[in-house]
Amino acid sequence: MKTIKWAGLLFSVLFFSMISGCSTVKIQDYKNEAPKLDLFTYFNGTTYAQG
Repeated sequence: MKTIKWAGLLFSVLFFSMISGCSTVKIQDYKNEAPKLDLFTYFNGTTYAQG
């Protein structure tokens, strides 16, 4: 039983550490970002379109 309590405590600490690390990101930080999607650069080699 003691091992289960320690495992639960460890899991809780890790879980809340991960959640708090992600909570500092704001949408406004990426408002002016515009990634360029160039499929021919992304897929090196021959690209075929089928549809």
